[in-house]
Amino acid sequence: MALDHLLRRTLEQTLIPSPNVTALAPSKASGFVDRVTPDNVDVGELFHLNSRLSRHQPDNRLTAAEMADVHDWYFTTCGRHRADDFVGAANDVRRPHAGLSGPLAQVLAPFGTGGRLARLLYACDLMVVDGSVVCRQQPDEDALWVEHRLGGPRGLADAVPDAASAAALRATDQVLVLVGVPWRTMLGGGPRGYRRMLMDAGVLLDVVLGLAQQADLRPRPVLDFYDDEIDTLLHCDGLERSALALVPLLPPAEPLEKSHDDDA
Repeated sequence: MALDHLLRRTLEQTLIPSPNVTALAPSKASGFVDRVTPDNVDVGELFHLNSRLSRHQPDNRLTAAEMADVHDWYFTTCGRHRADDFVGAANDVRRPHAGLSGPLAQVLAPFGTGGRLARLLYACDLMVVDGSVVCRQQPDEDALWVEHRLGGPRGLADAVPDAASAAALRATDQVLVLVGVPWRTMLGGGPRGYRRMLMDAGVLLDVVLGLAQQADLRPRPVLDFYDDEIDTLLHCDGLERSALALVPLLPPAEPLEKSHDDDA
């Protein structure tokens, strides 16, 4: 009878919510559904909600020692190539830094053998569009690995809506591409690993811009592009590997000619 009485009282009660409230019991889930519709899906918000830690859920993250073992395995075994990989017809898949243009080789050197920045290439891959080929910088190796051929940076320009950024891609033969690989960080951190990948990508982008400027190049970061088109051109699936930033490497600006008035 007590339960029946409570139910009847609840059904008869007139609920007057605040004028600013659209849900009687707002929650994270309902808030997400209210803001996201099939016509406007915000994937970033979904990742943000899924990555929130709570003391009321099991914590299955890897320990620091376990993650260190994974990193060591990746940099010493997984990404290493054998001499047998480069014999015969396979020789052209490896491009040593020594065969690259001076400024590009200077930018990539810190990621090569014994480079202090090689371990930044875990959450993200550093891709290089050099002429008509798309390469990947091998962590701790003084070489690029040729992945496939592309019609040069001009092929990327058509997938960039901003006219100035597209013009920068058409004005150079060399573009660095930061490709996020979130599953590597999510292996140890679950959904929260996606956040760490984004943080590492920001650090890597800042480092790459600084290295390019030190090499007397003019880097122009391009962050807005048609993702599906760029991922297709780079052979990324858009999920396990996805392009995050394009960095055209423009040559130094021509010095202004000195006029006779300046001598006066």
